[in-house]
Amino acid sequence: MSVDGEVKPVLMMIVDGGPDENPRYPKVITSGIGTFKKHNLDAMYIATNAPGLSAYNRVERTMSELSKELSGLIIPHDYFGSHLNGSGITIDKELELRNFEFAGRVLAETWNGHTYNGYPIVSEYISPAEESAAVNESPTAAWYATHVRESQYFLQVSEYTV
Repeated sequence: MSVDGEVKPVLMMIVDGGPDENPRYPKVITSGIGTFKKHNLDAMYIATNAPGLSAYNRVERTMSELSKELSGLIIPHDYFGSHLNGSGITIDKELELRNFEFAGRVLAETWNGHTYNGYPIVSEYISPAEESAAVNESPTAAWYATHVRESQYFLQVSEYTV
């Protein structure tokens, strides 16, 4: 609870541990802190299972249901034209972003409207520019030392000194 009596939300996530969401990676930590600040949270926790334990990971089991919808789906990496040179290096950043957006919209359309455990799946493409704008710049070392605790499988961001 804040000083003025406002009840502040707590966000808890269990993730699959891939490089895009593992709580020990700097991009995930920075994004988590940005989310913490943007939504004025009281605390945020991100946890993951150790490698090899995905059979016990709820996120992995959930993703298997979503993966069924992707069976047979082919998304071309060059829908609007190739943004890569012969060595596979990006030569046209704008075209790369257009192709990426196309793929993201196809995925959102594929999943949107389905249900999982009786709950509707609502999926939408969010452009990297929008996402980047939502994430604040890196915190100061003092703020980080006061509010963040991290380990290999866990990230904690708290309003109060930890």
